[in-house]
Amino acid sequence: MMLGITIAFIFISIGLFLILNTKFYKIPAPSQLLQKTNVQFYQDKIIINGEFEFTSVSVAGNSSMKPAISETSTLILKKYVPSMQLHEGDIIIFKTVNFPNGVAHRISGFSNGLILTKGDNNDFFDAYQIYPENITYIVVGVLYT
Repeated sequence: MMLGITIAFIFISIGLFLILNTKFYKIPAPSQLLQKTNVQFYQDKIIINGEFEFTSVSVAGNSSMKPAISETSTLILKKYVPSMQLHEGDIIIFKTVNFPNGVAHRISGFSNGLILTKGDNNDFFDAYQIYPENITYIVVGVLYT
């Protein structure tokens, strides 16, 4: 019974994440990378087909991406390669001098080869100069636990 509730919660959470990326922001989500056909639900497990990585979020008290990503979220990541298209609204992991382990923020625009980002819960845009070579992953899903 508990597994069924957990599966339903994960399914609802993935759906909520996709809604947050499309309905409220009205911009493309990375849904072409993780589709419903990649996810299979069983009574005792969930299988996600594809080359994805999972990582727990370490936000160290930072709430810049709430409600999409919280302190207990697990991210489903796709390794970024330069041939991938980036869209306004995608959540990316990028590295900076101050944050060598990476920052997860949403793309808010593009300007002269730079990628502009912002945390969903921030009132300001990031001051980082982000180029495609700074990106390590694209977030394609969030598991809420």
